[in-house]
Amino acid sequence: MSETPAGRHAPHPPLLDVRGLHRSFGGVHAVRECSIAVAPHTITGLIGPNGSGKTTAFNIITGYLAATSGEVRFAGTRHPRPDPRRMYQAGLTRTFQQARVFPELTVLENLVVAARRDVRALFGRRVTDRDREQAMDMLSEFNLAEHAGKKASALSYGQRKLLDFAAALISDPRLVMLDEPTAGVNPVMIETMERHIRDRHDRGVTFLIVEHDMNFVMRVCDPIIVLNQGAPIVAGSPAQVQADPRVLQAYLGD
Repeated sequence: MSETPAGRHAPHPPLLDVRGLHRSFGGVHAVRECSIAVAPHTITGLIGPNGSGKTTAFNIITGYLAATSGEVRFAGTRHPRPDPRRMYQAGLTRTFQQARVFPELTVLENLVVAARRDVRALFGRRVTDRDREQAMDMLSEFNLAEHAGKKASALSYGQRKLLDFAAALISDPRLVMLDEPTAGVNPVMIETMERHIRDRHDRGVTFLIVEHDMNFVMRVCDPIIVLNQGAPIVAGSPAQVQADPRVLQAYLGD
């Protein structure tokens, strides 16, 4: 790989520009010299075999894990030590492999908290009619309105994934990072996820998606970045990635 971040193929500056990320765990290099770029208005896929560093890179970019070295720039601003709250305020949100919801709060309250990024918004007079209206609009869009008053713990696994996705979108972000959005959900739910991704993309939202379902990735994402042993090895269109022998070698091993 050259020093140019993988994924830098558009004439416009990248929305997310990650350079030289490195992180080790007990001598194991989970991410090493990882440089990627996500162009605005794309649905970029980030794939690789198990242990290739995808989720570690996600966690560093969004501030849930500190890097040993490297640089993260989002929307032209350098973030030496990314912080989840500051990244959220800047317009970068994410989901997790296992949906992160507040099980004892109602479905509606989960979205109010996500919109305000503060559980204290539920107390006193800080929840306005506008807050509730915005949350209900989002729940209706995701076909969850009938569950608004239920505790999130009552939702099915797939519905929790949808709620997690809705929570990532409610603040009108510029970039949404999805970590395994289709993992463990049925084909109907996968179609629902895909529809919402395409709809939001049409409205101008940029996506970076980690996903193991290759059919989903090849159908939805362009470009695609392939990680192996913590570093990008290939970046290009679905056709280019599928035709590159380095990708097959990475998945099958030496």
